[in-house]
Amino acid sequence: EYQFWHKDSEGWKCPKEPESFDYNTRNTVSFEATAGQTYEVAVYAKDKNANGSWKQAASASKIIRALEQVNVNESNKGDVLNLKVGQALKLYLIENPSTGVSWEYKSMFDTNVLEEEMSWLLCPYVPEGWVGAPGERNWIYKALNAGNTTIDLWYIQPWSPAPIPADTFTLEINVVP
Repeated sequence: EYQFWHKDSEGWKCPKEPESFDYNTRNTVSFEATAGQTYEVAVYAKDKNANGSWKQAASASKIIRALEQVNVNESNKGDVLNLKVGQALKLYLIENPSTGVSWEYKSMFDTNVLEEEMSWLLCPYVPEGWVGAPGERNWIYKALNAGNTTIDLWYIQPWSPAPIPADTFTLEINVVP
């Protein structure tokens, strides 16, 4: 068995895992990190000879630095953005699906450089009887490898055979090691 621990300016911490957590199949750990803070992450192996105490597996310790998430929106249209490998990017744009238009990729970005981790529409509370209230389309991306790519979106009726964009959004991404 093993446990993941991380050390920050306050000392060593072990994230609490559910009772059904299978340490034999898990090889990643998540913890809340503060951008710019340095952490030491270690794997502790169960020492069977010491009454179940935890002993660090010396070959599995690494120093990491938390990267700041970059947030962009409509005001960043046409910008060039520099990210570091492993850094997260959050993009949010106003979208009103009740009008039949939505943000769609005009062309796909290079998935060797950037990965879309998730996308969702955040809709505000709308009083009964009201229609057409805009929401906020959100994407979370992760910089995977050094290189260049472009997020190229257009605001269209996706079902239209010849869509005419109501708006466009382009963001050039440069990822460095």
